[in-house]
Amino acid sequence: MKGNLTLLVLSILVSTSIFSCTEKKETPKEATAEELSQMNRDFVKALNAKDAVAAANCYTEDATLLPPNEAPVKGRANIQKYWEGAIAAGAFDAEVATTETGSNGDLVRL
Repeated sequence: MKGNLTLLVLSILVSTSIFSCTEKKETPKEATAEELSQMNRDFVKALNAKDAVAAANCYTEDATLLPPNEAPVKGRANIQKYWEGAIAAGAFDAEVATTETGSNGDLVRL
């Protein structure tokens, strides 16, 4: 009986290992240059409308904003606060031009 239980446990462990090794993760779709350009246009439109919520929604939940000469701003909620502050400070007649696009894993270069 003990041998059968050991064999059963071993079989379950091997099956689980094989399943986890063969489980496929969905590869995220890469955005096209046009899709990235449209996102930029939506972002600028939001900033010029002084809509920090819409501007922040152009970022993923776990995004990091890298403002020049400032500390990184992590997470969509904090990015929204950042843009609220920038808008309140009187910023904006924003313009964006996509000149080049590329990606490397989860990173996008615009």
